[in-house]
Formats: sequence, C-alpha cells, structure tokens
Amino acid sequence: MKYDVSLTQVESQYLAVVRATVNRQNLGATIREILTKSEIYTFIKNAGVEKAGHNVMVYHNDQNKPLGSQVNEFVLEVGVQVAGAFEGNGQVNCSSTPQGTVATTLHIGPYYQLGLAHDAVQDWSKANHYSLTGLSWEVYGDWNKDPNKMTTEVCYLVAS
Repeated sequence: MKYDVSLTQVESQYLAVVRATVNRQNLGATIREILTKSEIYTFIKNAGVEKAGHNVMVYHNDQNKPLGSQVNEFVLEVGVQVAGAFEGNGQVNCSSTPQGTVATTLHIGPYYQLGLAHDAVQDWSKANHYSLTGLSWEVYGDWNKDPNKMTTEVCYLVAS
C-alpha cells in the first residue's frame, strides 16, 4: 500500500485513557485487554463524560528500534476522545493528544498492517529531514466488518 504523508497543525484533543507500560511483544494483547474490559466506556457512561469521537492509542517515548534490537518498554495510553476535561478515578484518567506539527498518514486496512503506516511516516520524516519527538498516536475510524475498509490515522509529533 502506498501512503501519502503530510505535515499538518493539530489542536489538542481530550481523551479518557487507561495507561499501561508495554513492550512490542505485549502491545496488541494489552490494547485488547483494556478495550475488552470496557473500563473506559463504563467510566464515561457513569461519570457523565461526553464521548466526542473515536478510540485513540497514544505512544509515549516509543522509539522504534532496528529489527533484531532489544525491545524497550514504553507508556501506552488506550483512550477515547471526549468533549472536555474531567476528574479521573485512578484507573481512567484525563489526558490529551498534543498540539503542534505532526507528520501523518491514513492507513486503510487491517490493524495488523498498521506497522506499514508507521514505517511510511518515519521514512518520510527521515527523507525530509524532520525530527520526531517519540510521541505518536493512532486515531481509529469507525468499525467495519470488512478489515480492508477500516481506517486509522497515524500521527507523529514533529520536533520544533
């Protein structure tokens, strides 16, 4: 799949999140576990927080390593876009995506191929001499039974 990468300015978006420390081997399982437990959606409903969008995964200090190198742990926020700030409960916290310049692309297809979109953004950034901060996130589009029609926006914060 060919990815069109572009630079854009984004505003911060509030999120209701559950944080976890993960590595690449347990990333998918951790995301599925957090979403399956529905802690976030239960909290939003019970706290009267207004949902304002889609599921979002935020990766903190996610420094991609060359193939074969040791995998480091990083902080993952599994979240949902919400309309504004709120008081968390210790398990579900208020967070946000950053604002600023991002290198971004749209992935269309199954989730297991998302790495291709991340590679495309990183390769484009290197080729165009942009430094990435190590902070990235994915905004998941609406669910579709056909995995080839699912969309995910992949964003990387660019260093100023």
